[in-house]
Amino acid sequence: MIGEIGNFKMKKLLLILLCLPMIGFGQELRHKVKVYKASLNGSRIIINYDIIASRGDRNYEVKINVFKNGGVTPLKGLSSFNGDIGRDISSGSGKSIKWSILNDYPEINEDDKFAFEIITELQKLTIYDSDPSNIDEPGYSIAFLSAVAPGIADYKVFEKKKPYWIKTLVFYSGIIGGIWMNSASSSNYEKYNVATELDEIESYYSKSNNMKKWSNYCFIISGTIMLEDFTRVLLNRRENRKQYNLNK
Repeated sequence: MIGEIGNFKMKKLLLILLCLPMIGFGQELRHKVKVYKASLNGSRIIINYDIIASRGDRNYEVKINVFKNGGVTPLKGLSSFNGDIGRDISSGSGKSIKWSILNDYPEINEDDKFAFEIITELQKLTIYDSDPSNIDEPGYSIAFLSAVAPGIADYKVFEKKKPYWIKTLVFYSGIIGGIWMNSASSSNYEKYNVATELDEIESYYSKSNNMKKWSNYCFIISGTIMLEDFTRVLLNRRENRKQYNLNK
């Protein structure tokens, strides 16, 4: 019975949506948004739109506002959207946002009316790419972060939700381990120099060499992490500079 009621309400809602004018909005004069009438697919409302840009290869951040019953204030707390929404949305046609309305409004009134506003903004670049003409300062910032705390620069530039601190932890563990093992190698080598028994001489010499090897391995691991972090961030920064120039 619930399914039949929900289906009846959705049919009523479809009629309302098809008659309701849609709103398209783009803040930038260098592009515009064309929004089509909403349609219904099962229990999801489909909002189709195009991003028409004067230049290609642009990424946008797309947001949506929903207005109910002619209100001027967007509804809050809506989360059941998927499709071409959020960051890294390229320009072009055939974009769509799908709203599972029953997840946000399980009890829809037959007279409810909804209108949608599509907001598109040229994607914001990171703090390292806000001014590509200033090459030196951002480069030093990246180099400094990659040398002091690899993982943080990577996190800020790529904005990935990941435990970036693990890379920093491994980096410092390698440095601390390398220093400790190098000190142990030097200590065993000093004991080797003053040892008189053959067994002691061989033992101290072997320990000194092994500790030295492990010390070098630790330093190589830390150095590789730092170099990889700096290289990835620097290459990404160059790509963002190209994107910035396109968006000017």
